[in-house]
Amino acid sequence: MRIVLLLLASLSLIACSSQPQTPGSPPTGTATAQAQPPAATKTGMKSVSMTPNGVKIPIGYKLVVKNGQELYCRKETILGSRFPQTICLDENGLKELEARGQSVRDDLTRSEGKCVGDSCGGK
Repeated sequence: MRIVLLLLASLSLIACSSQPQTPGSPPTGTATAQAQPPAATKTGMKSVSMTPNGVKIPIGYKLVVKNGQELYCRKETILGSRFPQTICLDENGLKELEARGQSVRDDLTRSEGKCVGDSCGGK
């Protein structure tokens, strides 16, 4: 009997929480004016955002203005901790992050061409 009552209560909560939206109205529960990055372009299936100077903003970073300075922040849980910390970078930090990522991709590409082990015909 408890299971049936619990099931009915959860179904009624689900039904009440999802309300149909009329076309042209803003979605419920979201702010109408949200901070958007200045420019966004489409590449494949993912949207890539750019800063005004053309620096790529990685997925997960959001524009935050602190003390008049534009920063790009995201929450990250540090290894060994359960508490997320906010990591903020300016445009130079984003450039360094992209350069490090490109370096890792280049290293991976170079290592894919090398043949290692017995399957290469070597001893």
